[in-house]
Amino acid sequence: MTQSMTLEELLGEELSPRSFEPIKDLYLPKHWIVYVEREPLDEFAIYVGENYIRRFTLSGLPDQVKEKLVLIHSVENSFLDDDGVPPDILADVGWQLIAKKWYQFVLSEKLLDELKGSASNDALKEGTDDTGGARKEKSKGDSH
Repeated sequence: MTQSMTLEELLGEELSPRSFEPIKDLYLPKHWIVYVEREPLDEFAIYVGENYIRRFTLSGLPDQVKEKLVLIHSVENSFLDDDGVPPDILADVGWQLIAKKWYQFVLSEKLLDELKGSASNDALKEGTDDTGGARKEKSKGDSH
């Protein structure tokens, strides 16, 4: 992989972003890797299931997702390396993909379920439903 590849080149043209489903995390039990697209005007599309996208403004993002975004942007190189491995410090948070508008966040199963709408969290209600991606093991005590 090189920094000049587009997401379409990386994933292949036959994949549609609407089909990006969460991926079960291999290293963190009950965690999922979720695709997030930063759209114009600081709106975010979180791909919570096949053909199921939640859209939020920056201010409407759930606090746990905002925290991950801040952490990702606080690391100088928050991109996957040439082997597709995120920086160690971000392995349980998330990272940016080559195309700077795309991220993958590591979300707990509970938060992912809330984003899908199975809980009545006031912060999540601000978003709107629109029906229309080898790391270190994480230590115990993960809170996200």
